[in-house]
Amino acid sequence: MKKVIIFELILTFILLQASFAFSGGTLKKVSLNFPSGSSINNVIWSGKSFFLAGESNGESAIFGKYDLSSNQFKDLSNLLPSYYVSLNDCVWTGKAVFIVGSGSIKAVMGEYIPSTGHFKDLTDKIPSYWRYNLGIAYNGELLTIVGESADGSAVMGTYDPSNEKFYDLSDKINKNGFLESVASNGKSFLAVGWKTTIPQRALIISYDPLTKRVTDMSTLTSSFKNYNLGIKSIVWDGSEYVFVSNYAFGKYENGFKDLSNELNTIHLLSFSSTSKYRYGQLNRVNCGNGRCLILGNGVLLVYYSLNKKLEAVEDFIANYEYVSLTSSTWDGKEFLIAGEKNGKPRFFLFKP
Repeated sequence: MKKVIIFELILTFILLQASFAFSGGTLKKVSLNFPSGSSINNVIWSGKSFFLAGESNGESAIFGKYDLSSNQFKDLSNLLPSYYVSLNDCVWTGKAVFIVGSGSIKAVMGEYIPSTGHFKDLTDKIPSYWRYNLGIAYNGELLTIVGESADGSAVMGTYDPSNEKFYDLSDKINKNGFLESVASNGKSFLAVGWKTTIPQRALIISYDPLTKRVTDMSTLTSSFKNYNLGIKSIVWDGSEYVFVSNYAFGKYENGFKDLSNELNTIHLLSFSSTSKYRYGQLNRVNCGNGRCLILGNGVLLVYYSLNKKLEAVEDFIANYEYVSLTSSTWDGKEFLIAGEKNGKPRFFLFKP
């Protein structure tokens, strides 16, 4: 009887392996000196260094620089004004790092120039009714910032670094909810979030700087229940937009395509009922060199844009069930991934 049971277990494992595509990449833990209670909301690559943005114990913003070759981290948080509470997103423009987040009074925005070490607070450019800056993207000339107002409405605006002009587009959206993430294909922008009025659905807004046109594209996902809590993260992978929600995965180029069914294989690796995090919940997507990392609570997946293939990183899923991944960036050779476990930051290097 025992032999039969053992044989069945082995057979089950083989079937799981056959039906679940695993990535052959290498994963390595990295130690950075962050205090407990720190959360890293985004990490980007500037061409020379990694920059990390987040918050500490929900009380003050965190901003820092990490050099991979020397394994040195430099805390730049002392440059931030005291009213910076949290940094939600950041972007590299080729010259400066722009950061956005929430402050003790209103939304905040700043600019850091690595070559000079100069930081400039741009919060006065943001309208006073903006409460949370949740996302920022760059198209080579213009920055687009998205978030939520004090009265719970979605907000969007642009900032031109060349003339330091900010233009508020929020009145063209007129939606209760928030925009959580924004990306650019090098020309226009696509922002995603959540409409909080009934029926609660994903909020998708496009902006074309050439025509100054703002378009509501939220009906794209209206027939898919997986998006009834909105879309959390969007990125341009070089040929199409890729985005994730809690349990949804999709893409948009000339049209929308829901790929959520491809996530079903995640459920073959069932989490225990005592798991701290919501089982398999997805948090963010980041791309580099034709590969997109889908990050979640105990989940690390690789989506290959060229052959449209989705794979799981077995090493991570098998050994880091209680680690919640929040951001990653590609430096030309590998991904630096940020996350947290029990209130403590965790970092990994991954080569697909």
